[in-house]
Amino acid sequence: MNKFIKITAVIFITLILAPATTLADASVELNVNDSDFETRLDILLNTGGAPLTLGAGFLYSDDDDFWLTNFNVSIKDEVLTPGLNLGLGFKGVFGETDAKSDDFTTLALPFQFLVEFDFRESGANLPISITASLAWAPEILSFSDTEDYFEFYAAVYIHVNYWASIVVGYRYIEIEYDHDIEGEHDAFYLGARLTF
Repeated sequence: MNKFIKITAVIFITLILAPATTLADASVELNVNDSDFETRLDILLNTGGAPLTLGAGFLYSDDDDFWLTNFNVSIKDEVLTPGLNLGLGFKGVFGETDAKSDDFTTLALPFQFLVEFDFRESGANLPISITASLAWAPEILSFSDTEDYFEFYAAVYIHVNYWASIVVGYRYIEIEYDHDIEGEHDAFYLGARLTF
């Protein structure tokens, strides 16, 4: 596992050190509960057109005995009403689960669907935003021991100021492996996000 933590750290550092002229916005998020640790990095690139976001993340669960790392790209933009953003993207997921005294490799390329509503930009003008994301990879986009990958995230961000937010969230992950082995994880978490 140490090898993959190092790889994830190198990718995070590379994204942070991307040329400053291309960065419009970046955020770092850390989420925890009594048995899970998760960190995320998202960078919004100033492409001159579509709002392109590159992201990376790492999740380790002691209780469910698995770890996942992911890298994603998405396009998200405001639609219909101020504060409502919809997005679509792709995700690369790699990890390992210890189930039934054996290790199973998670490897998938899920589609990703995103929705966000920022009350600061609506008429309510509250320091809160709500986000949800869904990622799914059917068998054709699942590799190694993985036959199907599904995840759902929902979170409320309480904005302390423009640069810092408190996070209250929920995640559900279900992974189907060969030989009818299933890995399932659901948890509430608390965290913080810094934007710079």
